[in-house]
Amino acid sequence: MAVVIVGWQLGEWSDTAGGDQPESVALASTPPETVTVETVPDVCLEALDLAEDLIELSVEAMGHAGDAMAAVSTFDADGINAASGEIEAMTPEVQLVRAAYDQAAGECRAAA
Repeated sequence: MAVVIVGWQLGEWSDTAGGDQPESVALASTPPETVTVETVPDVCLEALDLAEDLIELSVEAMGHAGDAMAAVSTFDADGINAASGEIEAMTPEVQLVRAAYDQAAGECRAAA
């Protein structure tokens, strides 16, 4: 009797497992979404590089200005002159980088 019941149970399982299969459903494919990627004009990247150069030059100049102020506090005329000379020596480079930055920044804004 136990064999008959087990056989009947196995038959039930095999009917559901091997019985009707679900129908295949075709999924509608959606067209790929168009994504617009904006690029930064090269002149804008150049302007950013030049701005970083100006910041570095400013940091250097502020260091020399700090040296000059320290020299002033101790009445060190030679220290004042040395620091002032360093700042004066930087001036042409700062002017060139600033002119290049102004040009690139103007072109960047015009391209936007």
